[in-house]
Parts: sequence; C-alpha cells; structure tokens
Amino acid sequence: MVEMALVITLFLTLVFALFEFALAVFYATRLSEATRAGARYAVVSNSMINDIQTKSCDEVDAIGFTQCDIASCKGIIDQMNKLVKVEPSNVYIRYQCSSTGYTGKAGHSDANQEIYSITVKLQGVQYPLIMPGVIGLDSTITMPSFESTKLSEDLWSPTN
Repeated sequence: MVEMALVITLFLTLVFALFEFALAVFYATRLSEATRAGARYAVVSNSMINDIQTKSCDEVDAIGFTQCDIASCKGIIDQMNKLVKVEPSNVYIRYQCSSTGYTGKAGHSDANQEIYSITVKLQGVQYPLIMPGVIGLDSTITMPSFESTKLSEDLWSPTN
C-alpha cells in the first residue's frame, strides 16, 4: 500500500506537470500570434508617430521602441486581445526605415514615400501557474518577449 501511494503521488505529479507545461506552451503560442496580429493592424492603421511622413529616417529610427498606452494603441491592443489578454504596459511598438526602397509610381505626388518596418513586441507578460494555485501557492512565470515585424509597403495607395 505504501508503495502504491508513493507511485501514484509521483505519477500524478508528473501528469499535472506535463499538463501545466502544455498550457504554458499554448499560452506562449498565443502571445506570438498576438504580436503578429498587432503588427498586421499597425501596418494598415495610422502611425503612432505624428507626421511620420515629414520625419527623416534618422529621426524615425532614433525613436526606438515606444511603450503603448490605451489611447495611442487602442486598435493594436484590441486586435491582440482577440487572441490573448494583454496589458498595454506590456506592448511596445517601433517604426524604422527599412532600406528596402521606395513605394509608389513615377509621376505621383507620393512616389518617394518611405517604406517602414513596424515591430510590435510583447515583453514582461506574466503567466499564472495553475497547479501551485490549487494547493494555495501564488506562482507566476515571466514569459519570454515576442516580436513581430511587418513592412508598411502595403499602405501605399495613389492620391491622384
């Protein structure tokens, strides 16, 4: 009987640990997909940087990652929250000149529009472990940061 109690305890601990690990991997996959959804939305929406078209590449690149707030990133946060609940304080966005060339057609007024790479990053997201909570422990792990980058070339449309 004692052996059975020890083996069952060990076996159930292993099963629950495997279950917890699978949930954490699933959550990480959802976070990765959320960054992709946020980047896709950022590409087709208005820039967070005011008058980005009037700034030089050096000025845009110098800004670096900007932490989102609910006002400036509402659409991005909404798209990400469709996949997994994220806090605006964990979402960062960066615009950079991409050096892939220019978009546009000759003869149009915006033929030399710069192409930007837009990166959305999730950083510092906490994952609450389920099994320690069942026995009364409060335990979370910090997930790794996730980034997704898209090019803004899809934003071009002729103004004439």
